[in-house]
Amino acid sequence: MNYNYVLMNYPDVEEDLRGVFGVDDTILADSVIHRLPNMPAAEIEVADRISVALDTLSGTAEAKAKLGVLYIAAANCLTVVKVNVLRMETDNKTTGQRFEDALEITEDDLRKKANKALNDVETALTGAITHPDVLEFVGPGTDEITGAAS
Repeated sequence: MNYNYVLMNYPDVEEDLRGVFGVDDTILADSVIHRLPNMPAAEIEVADRISVALDTLSGTAEAKAKLGVLYIAAANCLTVVKVNVLRMETDNKTTGQRFEDALEITEDDLRKKANKALNDVETALTGAITHPDVLEFVGPGTDEITGAAS
């Protein structure tokens, strides 16, 4: 099955997804990234969760939606990456270890980042503040100039 990306159609999308994990194409190949449960499913999920069509997004909303897709796709392929990360390497002369404590990030962490990015998309589209500023809750009880209660 071939999925035509609407949002994730730029040349370096694979490198961006690998960057979430800090791995290269030997650990996370393009063919794994583009399998139906990974990047296509992530883009479809984002399309279902935001209130406008993906191809109408621009600016900050588009960037945040792309981040949402990347984090959802990363959560989708986290298990594959963990399985493929080399823990011990030997050539019968020397033994080396790498990535012993790699990928401490969890699927929940990635999904939380995706949810924040998608909330930010809706905020950019609607102008609604979903994360109010702390200063909105704290203010002077009286006007400092007139002395009147505020």
